[in-house]
Amino acid sequence: MTSFVEDPFPIILVGVLAVAACAVALARTGRGLFLVAIGAIALLTTVGVLVEKLVVTEREEVEQVVDAAAAAVRANRLEGVLEHLSPDAGRAQDLIRWAFSRATFEDVRLTRLDIRVIKTASPPLAKAEITGYVRCRDRMGEYPYDAVPIDGTLEFRKINSRWLVTGYEMRQDPRGH
Repeated sequence: MTSFVEDPFPIILVGVLAVAACAVALARTGRGLFLVAIGAIALLTTVGVLVEKLVVTEREEVEQVVDAAAAAVRANRLEGVLEHLSPDAGRAQDLIRWAFSRATFEDVRLTRLDIRVIKTASPPLAKAEITGYVRCRDRMGEYPYDAVPIDGTLEFRKINSRWLVTGYEMRQDPRGH
């Protein structure tokens, strides 16, 4: 059920294949019943896609937080990033403040984002495995590269109906720690 409400592709694929099968049957038999079936399939496919768009799963909620934080980084909005961090995520806040104190950000690209929601935890927990890079300019001129790799895990908790970053593990700390 989760994949049904997270990706419209299977719904559209099944709808297109069913319409194609009915069109072939209509062409071979000439029976108007297949026109009715094509209309019903098109209607059901449309309803399925609308349901997929309207239902936001917890995994999609976490993905929206990651996207919003990345947009805030691109816009060089420190407060926009910090609003997605739990007040208890001091280590993550320190890293973000350090990065904003020395760099001007140009882009964030995630090449991999795998989110796993653990509903049995209380409060609900999610882990996001991320890989990508941040393009930035070091205002101090000490970092010779314009792209910093991102490779690690973000931990989220659902606090007061909002998913917030509560911790992180990076395979390589950009501060060299």
